[in-house]
Amino acid sequence: MLVEALEAQGDWGALERFLPTAGSHGGYLAAMTPTCDRAEGVARAAAGSAGDAAALLGRAVDGFDRLLLPLQAARAREQLARVVTDRTLLRSALGAFEGLGAVRDAARAREAIGVL
Repeated sequence: MLVEALEAQGDWGALERFLPTAGSHGGYLAAMTPTCDRAEGVARAAAGSAGDAAALLGRAVDGFDRLLLPLQAARAREQLARVVTDRTLLRSALGAFEGLGAVRDAARAREAIGVL
């Protein structure tokens, strides 16, 4: 929860300090590893490290897909699409959001498609 809150707030310093602690719980909290990858990817993107961000966000997508967490996978896919400027990824995320009834996420993705 704290990883996602820090990510949403854009508090990259606090997130960077907390990620090692959060990541250490990945062995028994299956979603922790891709959650940390997504958050770190977003932080790297904000810092201008697109290559690192894309690698981390790609790992997050794969991890959430393996765990059958479609909303989280779509959110990671949306972030990855923004980093690599890929409308196909963004449309995939939008389709997932719409299928899941995630209205706010779908609206955000629709808006992003117009920007990319």
